[in-house]
Amino acid sequence: MFITMCCDNLLRKSPIKYIIYTLFTFGISWSVGISIIYVKSNILITAILITTGTTTTLTLYSLITTSDFTGYTEYYIIGIVSIILTGTINIFLQNSVLQLLIAGFGCLLFSFIIIYDVQMIVAQKHIKYKFSLDDSVLAAMSLYIDTVNLFIYILDFLTLTDRN
Repeated sequence: MFITMCCDNLLRKSPIKYIIYTLFTFGISWSVGISIIYVKSNILITAILITTGTTTTLTLYSLITTSDFTGYTEYYIIGIVSIILTGTINIFLQNSVLQLLIAGFGCLLFSFIIIYDVQMIVAQKHIKYKFSLDDSVLAAMSLYIDTVNLFIYILDFLTLTDRN
């Protein structure tokens, strides 16, 4: 991810962009796979189903809506920074209610970001920002990381509210 932030032209050169995307996908999948080893199977299956349904619904919504979600970029950035700062504070507080609020807000925020990224990919007439044709790998990476983040926050929320 840091390579793409520093050298964004690498994602536009044909052979290297697929190598970077493969390494990125493998790295994210590996880290998520390692982190869910100790999660109960019923919670994991529920999180997968909720993420699949939510992502599908949000994708369909972003295709048919006339509202432009790409004009709220600064609010998405503020939301991500707030989650990072609140999560950092909660490392020291170890408050489960605050962690539950972070997970809920993360689910909501990344739901909006999925709509934002799908609208940038589709780029209909009413959309303020959009990906160019050369940014297909960047668009796929954005949508992939949004879906993974939504899954992680849903999994965190379900784990925190599990009564067993």
